[in-house]
Amino acid sequence: MRTLLRPRVELRPMQTPAQAIDWSSIIESNRNWIERLVAARTGTRNGVEDVLQEVGLAVARSTARPTQADEVAPWLCKIAIRQCALIVRNQARHQRKLSGLQQDRPSQASPDPIFWLLHEETKEIVRAELVKLDAQSRQLLVWKYVHGLRYEDIGSRLGVSRHVAEYRLIEARKQLRRRLQARGIEGDE
Repeated sequence: MRTLLRPRVELRPMQTPAQAIDWSSIIESNRNWIERLVAARTGTRNGVEDVLQEVGLAVARSTARPTQADEVAPWLCKIAIRQCALIVRNQARHQRKLSGLQQDRPSQASPDPIFWLLHEETKEIVRAELVKLDAQSRQLLVWKYVHGLRYEDIGSRLGVSRHVAEYRLIEARKQLRRRLQARGIEGDE
């Protein structure tokens, strides 16, 4: 019978929010359980170092790091699982490309619950960040990605040329991407 992985956090309680956390030492002190988690999620021990590097990079890039000691282990676990999901997704994409399958076919196998949970969590974060955008940027993104309008259609609704509509949409995407990166959502998630 398998035992559940339990993170062991060896942190001193933080007195002030301004007090800096040494994230490299936190990752190193939690390395054993993160390695086991990554190996269990990816199904291989070969890519563990790669995923650990990605975890470290995600921690370094994130601006939404926890400030309380009891929030660090769950946050690290979430980052590690997200990086595993990205690696597994990239490996699957690479395998499809190698085998010549360019079209996406629905899978008959039931999806891993953690991927479903991460997908749902990501959707909630995207919705929350969309609400924070200015009204015009939000409307452009809705027209393009919800209603599927072409740049010409968006331009005619705004009374501008196709190129201006395209530029404004690019800027709206950049705003949303910056907000999502600040919340820890990276890449094509």
